[in-house]
Order: sequence, then structure tokens, then C-alpha cells
Amino acid sequence: MPLPAQIHIIINPAAGSPEPILTYLNQLLSPTGVDWKVTVTRQPGEVYSIARQMVEQASLVEQASPGVLAIYGGDGSVMEAASALHGSAVPLAILPGGTANVMAKELEIPMDTPEAIRVLLCSEAHIKKIDMGLVNGDPFLIRVNLGILADMITETSDEMKDRWGQWAYGITAVHHES
Repeated sequence: MPLPAQIHIIINPAAGSPEPILTYLNQLLSPTGVDWKVTVTRQPGEVYSIARQMVEQASLVEQASPGVLAIYGGDGSVMEAASALHGSAVPLAILPGGTANVMAKELEIPMDTPEAIRVLLCSEAHIKKIDMGLVNGDPFLIRVNLGILADMITETSDEMKDRWGQWAYGITAVHHES
């Protein structure tokens, strides 16, 4: 894949553990000449609306390449962005910044943030089309969880994820069953 002309990075600062994402982006993107922009979210659901705006702008401009939308966050952030991009020509790049990063792991994206950025800029990288499922008209990636698995995801607090990482999900499941 040739170097993208434009990259819009959405950063979800509530996801995962703190790290100097802006420093990494500046160090790795600035020397490339790529036109890049960062938007930081402040509330749930904002990833979707920002990504949706990018899709609408890309369709209005009718560019040969609509640029790339990159999401720095966890699986929830990736899901919001993918839902907004569903059916569009805008490609999504994942910069794993969450707790579990299941989608990034499935796609073999490096968990190390600078390495993931380097993959985005690598000429050997390629865009991979991924199927999305629909439930009640809403697109999703990976899986649909029910019962204890769904509770495990929705009931695990940010504080637990910060303290225990991926183990927080299992701890929540055990407490839920008690």
C-alpha cells in the first residue's frame, strides 16, 4: 500500500493505559510528509460521530483516495469507528490502545503503539476487507456476546481494567457468578 496522503487519528483517552500517543504520532508521522490530524474524544459515542463526519466529507469531496481513519483505543472504539465506516470506501487503521485489543490481535497488528504506527506507514502493508455482521441493522465485528460473557464486558469498570488489565474481565465474571 502506498503511503496514505491523509490520516485522521481519533484518540480515545479513556481506553487502556496512559501512554504518550501524541509523542509517538509526531515522531513517526511528521517526517513522512503525510497530512495528519488528531481528534481526541471526550465522551462515549463520539468516535462514531467523528468517523461518520469523515465518511460524509470523503463522499462530498470525491477524492481518488478518501484518506485513512486510524483509531487509537480499545475494541469498543474500534467497533464505533467500524460501524461509522460500514459501507464506505474509507479504510480503518487500528492503533491498539485498549485493554484487550481483540480485533487488533486477530489482525496481527502489533500491540506496541510505535510498531503499529510503523505498520500503517509501511509500503508492504495492505488494506484487508473484513466482513461485519448485522444485529437489528447494527454492524458488529468479532462476536455477539450473551449472558455472562456480555455481562463480563459491560460490567467491568474502567478502574478494574486499569488495575488488572485483561484479568479484570475474568474477575468480573467470577464475581457475577458468585
